[in-house]
Amino acid sequence: MVYKLSLEEVLQICGSCACFDKDRGLCKEQTVEEPKMVKERHRCKKWDEHFGSVCIFQG
Repeated sequence: MVYKLSLEEVLQICGSCACFDKDRGLCKEQTVEEPKMVKERHRCKKWDEHFGSVCIFQG
C-alpha cells in the first residue's frame, strides 16, 4: 500500500528530524545533493519508516 501524505503529515514527521531546518523549511538529508525545500521532496525513508509502508508527497 502507498500512502499519500499531506503537507501537515510531512511537517509533523520532519519536525523531529535532525536534517530538517525548521526556520527555512529545508531538508538537508545527506543523500540529497543540495538542501531541498520540504515542499519539493516526494519521498523520504523516514516517512516510510514512520508509517510502515511506502509514502509519497505530492505537494
